[in-house]
Amino acid sequence: MAGYLIYKIASGNQFFNRPLFLSLCLFLAVAPDLDFIPGIIQGKPALYHQGISHSLIFALTSGFLISMVINLKKTKLIIPSGWILSFAYASHLLLDMFGPDKRPPYGIPLFWPISGETYQAPFQILLGVSHAHSTSVGTHEWIATILQPYNLLAIGIELVVIFSLIFLSHFLKSCYTKFEKRVAVKGGGN
Repeated sequence: MAGYLIYKIASGNQFFNRPLFLSLCLFLAVAPDLDFIPGIIQGKPALYHQGISHSLIFALTSGFLISMVINLKKTKLIIPSGWILSFAYASHLLLDMFGPDKRPPYGIPLFWPISGETYQAPFQILLGVSHAHSTSVGTHEWIATILQPYNLLAIGIELVVIFSLIFLSHFLKSCYTKFEKRVAVKGGGN
């Protein structure tokens, strides 16, 4: 849903207000968690989770590479759409930083490859989803952990927070549009 919020902010521009761009923002907002796939293949889903795919370099590289592909004929749009797509990816990193991390290394390698240090916000605003307490947990135990009531509650709270932000953005945009119309009517009458 964070990807949708990024899309809604960008959709004021006609180019960005299209289904392809929405789909890319939604995909990139969850893309960092594709790091589960190599672990699932090896029978240890959490093995690579919150690794280098949770870094700003991955956010920037993903956003700008996809932007170059979708804007081959519109080179003026590569930089603005690259930034927006990178922000969609980075929204996931931000949310992960503000959730608890229950297994080492704690946090995410935000500045990889410059630094291998992991970063976590000094306080949590989200419950966070518990994936596994160890990177060596097998697939069955990992799935059982994901489906615990605590995780369902955590996901529900995250959805309420994100939907509230989306509603707020729609409301503010509506208020701004009404304000612009009133100003135009008053200004046109003079």
